[in-house]
Amino acid sequence: MLTFLKVSFVKLVVLVTMIVAACLPASSFAATVQAPASSGVQAALAAPATGTLKVCKTLQAGSPDPGVPFTFSVSGASPSVANFSVSAGSCTFVNLSTPTGSVVVQELPFPDYQVVGIVFTVSLRGTVDVFHGRATAYITTNQVTEVTFINQFANSILKICKNLATGTTVPPGTLFRFSVSSYFQDVLVAAGTCTEIAVPAGQVTVIEKPLANYHVSNIQFLIGTGTVDIPNATAVADMVVHNVTEVAFTNQGKGFIQICKETVDGITGTFGFTSPSFAGTQLITLNKGATEPVCGGLIQVNSGLVQITELAAGDTVLFSARTQPTGYFVKLVGRTVSVVVPTTPNPANVVLVIFKNVRNGYIQICKQTDNGLTGTFYFTSTNLMNIDQSIKVKAGAQQPVCGQVMIVVKGQFTVTETPGTNFHLVGVTVKGGGSLISLVGNTATIRVETGNQAQEALVIFENAPNVGN
Repeated sequence: MLTFLKVSFVKLVVLVTMIVAACLPASSFAATVQAPASSGVQAALAAPATGTLKVCKTLQAGSPDPGVPFTFSVSGASPSVANFSVSAGSCTFVNLSTPTGSVVVQELPFPDYQVVGIVFTVSLRGTVDVFHGRATAYITTNQVTEVTFINQFANSILKICKNLATGTTVPPGTLFRFSVSSYFQDVLVAAGTCTEIAVPAGQVTVIEKPLANYHVSNIQFLIGTGTVDIPNATAVADMVVHNVTEVAFTNQGKGFIQICKETVDGITGTFGFTSPSFAGTQLITLNKGATEPVCGGLIQVNSGLVQITELAAGDTVLFSARTQPTGYFVKLVGRTVSVVVPTTPNPANVVLVIFKNVRNGYIQICKQTDNGLTGTFYFTSTNLMNIDQSIKVKAGAQQPVCGQVMIVVKGQFTVTETPGTNFHLVGVTVKGGGSLISLVGNTATIRVETGNQAQEALVIFENAPNVGN
């Protein structure tokens, strides 16, 4: 009789438990069970009616145990799951009501500790985003999905910045890649931006990995201290506890130029060019009948502003310069041309820098006076170099008295004599390699031809004293 009563009581307890379970929502059974990662609890669990998530926490070798648990959140579960904790060296089980699908497991920020790895025990059971301390876990009915978050002690901030030298460009979406001695993965930085990572205090080595057609031209610590090795694209940062160390790497791109020569009137000869952007002297030879422009070989230079100087070449003068394609020419000062070279890995995108030469012309302004007129006479010009000049005629001087010799290009020039109170202009005569086009008032328009100095144009202004002087 007693045995019968015991059996009946057990059946009654089971029946009541089933009735209560039927009346409660499924979420009431979501629970966590904490156990050491190697405890084998997973194998001891009965096959769950819904999917189960197992989250584990380990520390990288050398990282101290903080003594308090790490906190995680789970999003995407229905109904929702409250935040839960996992201590270093242990795991937490989360029973999910949703039998299939995916959930996002996020490790919440933990002072001085950085997520450096996320691993699923069974491959293809999820995807990971280590940089943001996040994993997407695929949940399957009656199976356990296990994911382990690995942390490293990191108590300082390293800020890596990427700058481009003037004139250097990169294609949209280009990322520069860095390796950091105490960091779990390469750090990617876009031009004009910075990326911050957490690393342990002490010395940390940062190396920029090669990127085709670019090289490191400068490394500078903007915050904190360290040493730099520009040829090897390396910086060693002195990391201080709870401080930020900022280092900027500047890159210079590469481009291609060809120096070309074109002339007027079929000039021949060899022309030389120098530049801080390339070694030695580049030579271009023009032979009679050559199709112009004649170009030298392909030269790879740093992209950006490039200055090229043409060396003096006999009786020729640099008349102009241009680029092909157009749009890269900056300026011409004296015999130096400035151009902007774009960054390109493709030699087909070469910039032609074309120098145009003409033969020299020579001109001298001279003074001839009548009836013993003496004094200082002044001349100006709107398009003749080195004029504003004066010529002084002394008593008994051999005439004509001439000013300095000026080298010019073939063409027309205007010269004006400043009127005086005791003399007037009688006329203007042009001898040698030039001719008088017109004389209006005190202004003469002269044409200068090409030639050597012996063929210079002598422009002689003749003056006489005014009546009564």
